[in-house]
Amino acid sequence: MISLTEASTVPSLSSMKAQFKTISTPDGPMSLYVAIPEGQNERAPAQAIIVLQEAFGVNHHIQSICHRLADAGYMAVSPELFHRSGAGIQFGYDDFKLILPIFGTLTNPMMMTDLNASYEYLKTEFNLGSEQISMIGFCMGGFAAVLAACQLPFRKVVSCYGGGMVHLRSGIAFTPVVNSFGELKAPLLLIFGGKDSSIPPSDIELIEANLQSHQKPYQCVIYPDGGHGFMCDERASYHQPSSDAAWKKIMSWLAG
Repeated sequence: MISLTEASTVPSLSSMKAQFKTISTPDGPMSLYVAIPEGQNERAPAQAIIVLQEAFGVNHHIQSICHRLADAGYMAVSPELFHRSGAGIQFGYDDFKLILPIFGTLTNPMMMTDLNASYEYLKTEFNLGSEQISMIGFCMGGFAAVLAACQLPFRKVVSCYGGGMVHLRSGIAFTPVVNSFGELKAPLLLIFGGKDSSIPPSDIELIEANLQSHQKPYQCVIYPDGGHGFMCDERASYHQPSSDAAWKKIMSWLAG
């Protein structure tokens, strides 16, 4: 496990501004990684997007996604959902024994506390309306993005291989959200990998059936050669053709 220095400035490959900032939540202070697009007034961004981490923390990969989105013109913020256990917590991709005691204790209400705080930060600090705020999440963040979309209005929400939406999982405190789809408050794009054994086709079929039964606006794209985490170029499961296609779809859908 790695712990970053609170509120440290992180170098960026582009000339945009990127740094950690701290905001208040009912459960204590929480760091946000914030990337500001080059040339934009950082006090008045046109569009913002909340980026939700995998189980490994707001690490280099998640920061690089914030950079990517900032380069596309979005103010990107990524909350540290592990802040109750300390600031700057990151894990290696094989550190599952270390991850579970922290990741496994997160509940739906705890995550909503953090997502509400991030959402209100964008609204109050930058005077953004819900029509200017989107969200994207990966793995556990993909689950959290759908959870948030059932409770908060966003412009658009993207969930990439979000597990746990249909069934309880051993050692993980998340509760399924599939029966809450009637409350969905934002258009939803779902991204899955066809080789992701943790999210079987039967789960995806049930998710789609529930969304359709409630006549909610959504799209679901399955990349046949993608496994779990196929969009992370720092994991062994990375599949570049699928990732490139998924990013093309995501950016087009967010801009539409």
